[in-house]
Amino acid sequence: MAQSSINFERLERVGDVFKKDVQLANAGEKIYYKFVVDGNWVTDHTAPQENDASGNLNNVLTTDRIVKHTPATAGIMSGVAPTSTTSELAKNVPLEKERG
Repeated sequence: MAQSSINFERLERVGDVFKKDVQLANAGEKIYYKFVVDGNWVTDHTAPQENDASGNLNNVLTTDRIVKHTPATAGIMSGVAPTSTTSELAKNVPLEKERG
């Protein structure tokens, strides 16, 4: 497999970890990657690794391990329908100014 292009992305420090969300225009079967740390190419020993066609050891990401992010609003969406029991009970609770 010939290397078609090399993209460099700087990781962002978030607390005690470094991370980077990237857009993958066309994820093939495998994505090979390494990190440059203090000017040296290194792999993550905790992630899957394999040699590329040139015999270089790389980390490898397969499409089944790619995590697709959901929109931020998905975390705040309610599953309560207007006719559900919870909604019916809530509409009958008097507001503070209406209490006697």
